[in-house]
Amino acid sequence: MVVLVVLGLSFTGLLGSRFDLLAPKSSGSTSVSFFQAVETANSSVQAQGGSWGLIQAEGFDVPGSGPYPFLPPNSSSPCYIGGLPTFANSAPGDAAKGLSPYWLFGFESTANLSVLSVAVVNGQAQVIGASPTLTACEPALRYGLLAPAASIEDSPAAVQSLPNLTRFVGSFPNSAVVFLLSDIPGEIGKLSGTASWLIEASPCLSAPAIGPPAGDPEYLGGTNGTTSHVYVDEQFLGFGACETPGTLGPALQLSHSVRVTSPFVGGTGYRDAVRGVNGTLTPSAFHPAVFPGEFYGGYPAGAFAPGNLNFSVLNGTNVSIANYNFTTSSWTYGASVAIVAGDSLELDAGGALEAASLVLVANAPTTGQIGIFLP
Repeated sequence: MVVLVVLGLSFTGLLGSRFDLLAPKSSGSTSVSFFQAVETANSSVQAQGGSWGLIQAEGFDVPGSGPYPFLPPNSSSPCYIGGLPTFANSAPGDAAKGLSPYWLFGFESTANLSVLSVAVVNGQAQVIGASPTLTACEPALRYGLLAPAASIEDSPAAVQSLPNLTRFVGSFPNSAVVFLLSDIPGEIGKLSGTASWLIEASPCLSAPAIGPPAGDPEYLGGTNGTTSHVYVDEQFLGFGACETPGTLGPALQLSHSVRVTSPFVGGTGYRDAVRGVNGTLTPSAFHPAVFPGEFYGGYPAGAFAPGNLNFSVLNGTNVSIANYNFTTSSWTYGASVAIVAGDSLELDAGGALEAASLVLVANAPTTGQIGIFLP
């Protein structure tokens, strides 16, 4: 489902994959539901002439203190059609009500497959512009026309059927929440007459197009927008922090070569070489945590149980100089040994590590964490 978000965020040709904290934001907000927003957008679309069908909608709920989810438009892209309207932050409780002050819509021309992008900001429609024909702009993406808007579950109804979303934003009120309506599960191909909601929330969405790293707090929800069937409503609380660069992050540089115990698929061991260390870093500055990949269902039972995990720091001759005990959450030995270039980090497990995430959680007062995606 993460891939689906990538496709959803690309339909205007304008959306970036990282937050820009310096981008302009509006001071007030008027939040509306999907149905209210699409009615407003439709009025502006009809004024453009031609025949257009709705293919996607996205609502963005970002608190005033939360991160801004767009990069400046890429004017060199063949899909460039102009800048996005000034962003509007959501008010407290908007996401839990299924409301958003900032909606983006994509309408596909039935004549030439170009995409007309329309924003509804604080209840007011703004036509962004039309892309070149879809074949010339993004030939790999073919969108299906959504079911008629009147037959699609409105965003407040979708949220009401996803109780874990309300719980999650209550626990993490600084979360950014993205509502995506598209022709899932036909997103990779053209499947008209369908509509599905995919909702993602996290206080750590530094890259919403791919979601936060495993181990960070995240919510994923999804419903069939025409039958009100819920197919996912899950919280992933991790260790309750964001893997943001901090004291540990800049201190440790790893190599780009990773050895995984054969066979590659289903490997149970991971080793990565330390390329460099800024300053002095000892194992006592952090402790490892391992989280299964959210969309990988091939892990054997107990694969991530503390007794089945072993983490060591090896020196240049592959001798263990530090070892971490997951059962006691402490270093068995070597906590004060300096980590230097040429050392290696090694993780072994009692089951497959494929698609899991190794997180080096920093101890106070160290503030950073490093997330390592395992092959």
